Amino acid sequence: MAATTPAAQLLALFFSAGFLIKLLVQWHWGVPGQEISFELNAMVAAFVALAVSRLRLEELPQAIAWLALMVFAALALKTAIGLSLDAHLSLPTNAVNWSAGLALMLCICAGFVFSHRPGSAGWYLMMVAVILLVLAVFISSKRGSYFAIFWVVILGVSSVLRIPKSSAGWRRLYFPVFGVLLLLSTIAWLNPGLIKQPVERLMSATREASKFVAAAGDEDFLPKGSMDTRLYIYRQAIHQIGDHPLLGIGLQDKQELVHSIEQRLQVPLFHLHSESLDAWVAYGLPGLVSALMFPLGLIVAGWRLRNINLGTALMLTGAGLSHFFSGLSNVNTFHNYYQTMFALAVVLPILMAPLAVRRGDIKSVTSPARN
Repeated sequence: MAATTPAAQLLALFFSAGFLIKLLVQWHWGVPGQEISFELNAMVAAFVALAVSRLRLEELPQAIAWLALMVFAALALKTAIGLSLDAHLSLPTNAVNWSAGLALMLCICAGFVFSHRPGSAGWYLMMVAVILLVLAVFISSKRGSYFAIFWVVILGVSSVLRIPKSSAGWRRLYFPVFGVLLLLSTIAWLNPGLIKQPVERLMSATREASKFVAAAGDEDFLPKGSMDTRLYIYRQAIHQIGDHPLLGIGLQDKQELVHSIEQRLQVPLFHLHSESLDAWVAYGLPGLVSALMFPLGLIVAGWRLRNINLGTALMLTGAGLSHFFSGLSNVNTFHNYYQTMFALAVVLPILMAPLAVRRGDIKSVTSPARN
């Protein structure tokens, strides 16, 4: 596993930088150590990944990893369906960052599927996990997590285009395609609302955004939906950034800003519902740089491995992109559950590196298995 050590070193470097930058700017504002648990947990996870990369785990039991992820995916879909049927269903955390955590695991499973030789038992198990997690994220109706589905589509289309038309690889696609159609048909038959609700959520977001833009000059306009409420919050945040771009307004003043918006809108917010804006408003440009170190670290580490271990590279890159895009509409790092899922998304790609096929071992990531 020494081949993944350079990527793990990059993770440790970027995450340590993110942690130290935020700690320094907090020291400037006299609040060192507050709201820094995500950065600390992520840095610890990066050093765990670095330690794992130095171990000899070539004999890692593949079946355990495959089955564990598939069971996780099945439970996630079950919970997503239950949440869609009962909005008050008890979840381990807020539904938005719960779905963002599923998106991270979806990127991990997809990275394995689209780098591994089709036809093996492990490939089919991971393909099932991908299908279940795609449905879970979609049915959850949390739009901030939908990038992970888009990422899976990109990887899937790219892989399919590389399959020779006369090869057995096309026949191996029958199972996942049939599985998706069967699951969608079954879900739609049992409860059509499960499919209809996410589509309506996307349409309502478009309507709310249009309404917000149309009322741009109306100071008395009060948003009612989740999308126009976020746009209203972002506008208030951008005003603060324009006045204090370099060092922000400090944690206490940011919390007062959030409280004033809560009073005006009569909704609980807790934060500014954007990782980047929340960090920039509180701690200025250093806060923004600190927040970006974490998705950037994952993406750079994935790029470092692109010609060494394609599976790990796709896992890290997908997790980094998913973290960034889900953070555009929520501060997922505010919640302990997501912090734990993010730590897993940092360590699992390095831990599972022996399971991924190296690019040089096969003609393409979707070429048929050799006898």
